[in-house]
Amino acid sequence: MTPLTPVRPATRWRSLLGSLIAAGFCIASPQGSTAQESIRTVVSQPAAWTNYTGIHPISDKWRVLAELQFRQYDAGRQPMQRFVRTGLLRVLSPGVRVGGGYLFAHTFPPEDFVPTVIRFSEHRLWQQFDMNATTGKFSWNHRYRLEQRWLQRLGTTGPDSAQPIGWNYSNRLRYMARVVRAPGGGAPKNGKLYLAASNELFMNFGQKVRFNLFDQNRAFVGVGKQWSPKLRTELGYMNHIVLRANGTDMERNHTVVLAFASDARWFGRP
Repeated sequence: MTPLTPVRPATRWRSLLGSLIAAGFCIASPQGSTAQESIRTVVSQPAAWTNYTGIHPISDKWRVLAELQFRQYDAGRQPMQRFVRTGLLRVLSPGVRVGGGYLFAHTFPPEDFVPTVIRFSEHRLWQQFDMNATTGKFSWNHRYRLEQRWLQRLGTTGPDSAQPIGWNYSNRLRYMARVVRAPGGGAPKNGKLYLAASNELFMNFGQKVRFNLFDQNRAFVGVGKQWSPKLRTELGYMNHIVLRANGTDMERNHTVVLAFASDARWFGRP
């Protein structure tokens, strides 16, 4: 996959990166924060995610983002979430982009926390800033994302049915740091395997957020292969921790992730 031209980060970026990743693991641990002392239920379960992320050039400065995700609980037996995300990204300078877009999702709460698993919908607007950087033989990506979320509220009308009764609005801030180690350093090479690791911290804010300022943390490690300049796949493990809105229930999902990514041009010159 053709990389953006890297930008060498300053020392303060490396320091901030380490601090935020450490903070994500500390906040996510029930034993590591007094804010989590009220947790009553922690459910650990295997999960499986399959996703496609396309960042497709339509001109020298503009990219279309197209993302699909298919997530399952209970080692793939129980649906977890389906969503589609789309948007536009603007290349500000080599290695630096800004953009935004829309997401629609169907979510199925874990059966451990609800008497009947009934899906609910979500509409989401998002804005982000991301940059690439290199440090020695490592290639980094930093992504900052702001989200405005409308989550559907359901009122049960029977043991296996529900009726929409409104929407809850909330805001969320996300920061992800990702690092890749490819043979010879720099971006992944065609036909070669590479190692990848990332951590993403999610924080809620707004009037409707009462018990879960910390929302979730995703720590991932895996191996990828660059099949061509425009296509790669990754397979790995993600420790996914989610604090539910009541502030007393937590999920710890041991997740196998299979990811496909492309930046092939949809139309125009190759």
